[in-house]
Amino acid sequence: MDTKETLKSSVKKLLEEKDYSENVKGILKLILDDKMYRSNVKIIFDSTANKEGLKKELANVILDHIGVCLEDGLITKEELTMVKMLRLFFGIEEGDSFELELKPRIEQLLTIELEKTYDDKIINNEEALTKVELQELFGLCYENFYEIDKKVAQKAIKNGAEMKNLGSFFDL
Repeated sequence: MDTKETLKSSVKKLLEEKDYSENVKGILKLILDDKMYRSNVKIIFDSTANKEGLKKELANVILDHIGVCLEDGLITKEELTMVKMLRLFFGIEEGDSFELELKPRIEQLLTIELEKTYDDKIINNEEALTKVELQELFGLCYENFYEIDKKVAQKAIKNGAEMKNLGSFFDL
């Protein structure tokens, strides 16, 4: 299945499981109808009184999609590409999710994934790359990612991990 079909499958699942506003449903249906153009989203945005509310809902859709992607515990290049496509399509930029008061949800999802990388108390090269992919997946700037990663690393250290094995430099 190609990236577009995989994205459509994920969108279908989200539409079945989540209760989105009519505007968000309309935008998601554009994906299903092969009308995934930024200009189509702009038409819906322009007809909406609460643009910030719609943007926040769309950022939540991205987080919902990320949750689906992380269900199997792996982040594939295809999933990263899909999230990037959604961000572009929805007009969500790096850091927007934090600014849209979604920090607690991002922190919750990201903490679960980071704890998996710290679980064996050693960060190997593959896990270090996974952390970079997670930062990209969630659209976080370095400072926002660092803040969350630091908390998880501190917890790993309290549970017996040694700083030298974590592949990170924190000001604990």
